[in-house]
Amino acid sequence: MKKSFSRRRFLTHITLTSLGFSLLPPTQTFASTLAQKLSLPFNPIQPSEEDFLIFPSKIIYTILFQEGETLANQDKIWANHSGIGFLPVLKGSNEGYLWINFEKPNAWKRPTNIEELQPTLIEKEMKQTGGVLLPLKNSGNGWEFKKDENKGSFAINAFSEVSFAPNNTVIDGYPKAMGLVGAKTVSITPWRTILVSEHNSEELWDKQLYAWELAYTPPLRHYGWVTQLLPNEQSAQKLVTLGRCNHAGLDFSADGSVLYFVDAQPNGCLYKYILRTAQSFDEGQLFVANLTQNRWELIAEQNKASIPLATLHQTALEKGGTPLPYPQDLKIDPISHNIFIANKGYGQGEYPMGNLLRIREEKANHKATSFTQEIFLKGGEHFAAPAFLLFDHQNNLWLATAMSINEMKQSAYKKFKNNGIFYVPMQGIDQGEIFQVGSAPIDAYFSAMALAPDRKAMFLSLQPQAEWGKNNKDMKPKSHFPEGNESLPKSLIIVLAGEAIEKLFT
Repeated sequence: MKKSFSRRRFLTHITLTSLGFSLLPPTQTFASTLAQKLSLPFNPIQPSEEDFLIFPSKIIYTILFQEGETLANQDKIWANHSGIGFLPVLKGSNEGYLWINFEKPNAWKRPTNIEELQPTLIEKEMKQTGGVLLPLKNSGNGWEFKKDENKGSFAINAFSEVSFAPNNTVIDGYPKAMGLVGAKTVSITPWRTILVSEHNSEELWDKQLYAWELAYTPPLRHYGWVTQLLPNEQSAQKLVTLGRCNHAGLDFSADGSVLYFVDAQPNGCLYKYILRTAQSFDEGQLFVANLTQNRWELIAEQNKASIPLATLHQTALEKGGTPLPYPQDLKIDPISHNIFIANKGYGQGEYPMGNLLRIREEKANHKATSFTQEIFLKGGEHFAAPAFLLFDHQNNLWLATAMSINEMKQSAYKKFKNNGIFYVPMQGIDQGEIFQVGSAPIDAYFSAMALAPDRKAMFLSLQPQAEWGKNNKDMKPKSHFPEGNESLPKSLIIVLAGEAIEKLFT
């Protein structure tokens, strides 16, 4: 794998970025004026429906990893990079490890009918899910993959053995599960382990969808947990005390004693888990947010003898939890310690295009029993379907959207065109303003963001969307990024750098 742009990639980058702006001369003029007025280090862009990656001229992107590229051990970068997380070697250093999720198989490469699936193909697909931890370094020419450096590398797939935690937990007669599947959210713990959530794992075995049951039928309650990866030990464990749901967000209080997360499904809830012992999830208190009374409802006192909460959503509603309009992500503001939730919305209710909800714990105490709430941003004017959040080195907010293929076709969503990424200053004269800083190709979205420790770069994962099921004979991709022509779209890991990024982060 090349460590920098090939000539084709370089020309594609320069030509398409330039072309993206040449197609939008009124936008560029407006953006330049706006940037001067608001003293931004970049010219905000307008929505695009082009099949390119588009960023302002002072932000440079390079492709770090591309789906299908071979690694040093002959393994590959697989599809659907649904989450990433960066683990620095030392704080502020130019070395570290990037964890990349592989959520599910590439739908475009499957047979057009489920009847054509063979167990051998499914077994190959199972080996292409999970994730990998890869060493990176910035030697002065940008972040690169240390291809010949295997120290610290770690990989897991659907066939890897994963224990349950606390120890001695048995689920459906088994003390261990097989594999990590549906990998979605990634979070680095304060004690330098990696948390990965499993989303919608049932779809992989569903007869109408991926139909993995043709090759292997596991106990489905073995999936849907948060998995803690222990790179130094080359092992993993599923944390049953956090319950079984579509965990997303997974952000910690500054002292590491409280973990917040949401259940990423329509009408999912907001949760927090208070650890009883530092750096251990074995014992603690699990709460759900009651948004009608602004208080935390205790779901369970979790301990080593607890029964795993395999139906967390149902239990949470019974305890007084309040459904949210399709929560997708959660991040804690490092300055105010407020909790921000990205609700995608689902075309109905008071916020059909989503919102950002801000939760203020009483006296900024993460162990408080009550809170206040307010809508920080509302979808529908500047963006729709907010799904991923990040606070940068200066504690300003980045927001990425995830409109579905079908949503982008609907009249109410048309003005937003492709999915994008937005910058929201949290202080200064521009506080609370929304500026678009990136546009994804057709039918793709920025599925995760992570900061480089050198304050000069940012990592993004780009994930193409594909609806796949029993009746997909006529399904063809509308995107052909990054290779063009009639090629299939590919998942990418991108590095953002350049003059504007440095000014924003320092």
